[in-house]
Amino acid sequence: MKELTMESKEFKRVLQNLHLENLSLPLHMQKKILELVNSNVSITSALIKDLLQYGKYNEQVNDDFLLEKNLLNISSYEELERAEALAFSLRATELEKTEYAMVSLTLDGFKELHHYLFQDIYSFAGEFRDVQIMKGTTRFCQVQ
Repeated sequence: MKELTMESKEFKRVLQNLHLENLSLPLHMQKKILELVNSNVSITSALIKDLLQYGKYNEQVNDDFLLEKNLLNISSYEELERAEALAFSLRATELEKTEYAMVSLTLDGFKELHHYLFQDIYSFAGEFRDVQIMKGTTRFCQVQ
């Protein structure tokens, strides 16, 4: 597998996706993610918990759902936001390193991708929720 850099198109895609999710990572954490993924370290919940840095949740909209469903037993929205940003970045960068390409978007493919990206953070990764979730001004998959 190829080594990714700050300038590689694959890692830039990860950062663009973070931005779409209203997430961001400081430069030193971006570099750490590349270092870890390029060294083929195993990504675990413990690793993510050790790396936590910055924050983003709207507590009034999400209520306690995200806190109750997180796998790291995190109790603050700010820390959960940092954990999600790190976990997503690690998994997405790892995915980019494998030169993954989704040929067509199917329901099963979407659920598998969601599970892969969020498996270290949420017990509902890859499943449909029955609650509304909003981060900043962005609503995610409206419950119908």
